[in-house]
Amino acid sequence: MGRANPGKIRGEFVGDALAVLPDTVRALGAALLLFGVCGFGIVRLALPAGLRAAEALWVLPVGAAASALALTVLGFAAVPFGVSLVVVLAAGATVVSAASATDVVVASTATVPVTRAPEVVPAGGNRPSVTTEAQTRAATATPSPTSQLLDRSRGAATAQRHYGRLA
Repeated sequence: MGRANPGKIRGEFVGDALAVLPDTVRALGAALLLFGVCGFGIVRLALPAGLRAAEALWVLPVGAAASALALTVLGFAAVPFGVSLVVVLAAGATVVSAASATDVVVASTATVPVTRAPEVVPAGGNRPSVTTEAQTRAATATPSPTSQLLDRSRGAATAQRHYGRLA
């Protein structure tokens, strides 16, 4: 046996890697389609308004989780994989259409300005002091020994920070 030729090994590896590239691209495309269909409707319906700016970032992860859960449940129910995949894609497409129909209503009501009732201020300009029952109880309650100890330790820590180490 002779020595191995590194160039030949490297060339065979690259050739094998390029040979599986079409299958890899096809599998990646199928996964993106499945995750996109399953995630888009859920994200449109369930994402809070504060996160809408990054809506596209949520679609694929939510779709991956939703499709995984749906396929798992159907797999435990002994439904064949081909049928499960069609059912999950159909359910995802249904949610997408429902989200698209709901989105029109949400968009049409979102442009209505919200107005607040004008605040009534007494003639003198001073607003009356309103104290809730919980604020009154908190102000008049006797502090527990634990809270007193915590307050003392916080006070000592604050003093050390401001005045340096205490003797």
